[in-house]
Amino acid sequence: MLATSRSHQDTTEIDRWTEELSDELRHLMDGTLTDTTRLRMLSVVNQLFALLPVQFDAKTCDDYLRDVVHEFPNWDPQVQALWIEQAFLYEDLREIRTHLERADDSVASLRELIPEVRDWLDRLQKHDEEERRLRQLAVNYEPGGEE
Repeated sequence: MLATSRSHQDTTEIDRWTEELSDELRHLMDGTLTDTTRLRMLSVVNQLFALLPVQFDAKTCDDYLRDVVHEFPNWDPQVQALWIEQAFLYEDLREIRTHLERADDSVASLRELIPEVRDWLDRLQKHDEEERRLRQLAVNYEPGGEE
């Protein structure tokens, strides 16, 4: 049976913060777009930018999803894809932050960035869902059943 690692348990609080910040970012984008909105979005993105490495490090301190791969070696490609996606998410968030920092005061420049931010948030959500799905499958897997 799959063991729940301490590092996975410790990420629960960080995951909650990440989710709350993501929700705040979505809320800001759904509101009236002003320079104040841009500055608030930048603040949230900065917090996410600081939090994601902590979240990723907490998940990797015992090796990223090592327990899942140990139980199900054929799932290694899926776990590797998640690992790679983490790096892309972080780098893409860096680019979003840079755009927000450099954006002029025009609402038009902020509107141009909104689809990129929404896409990033959707990718982060899908990434987190896939992690949870793999862990849940591993926990619920019964020997002799299908993987």
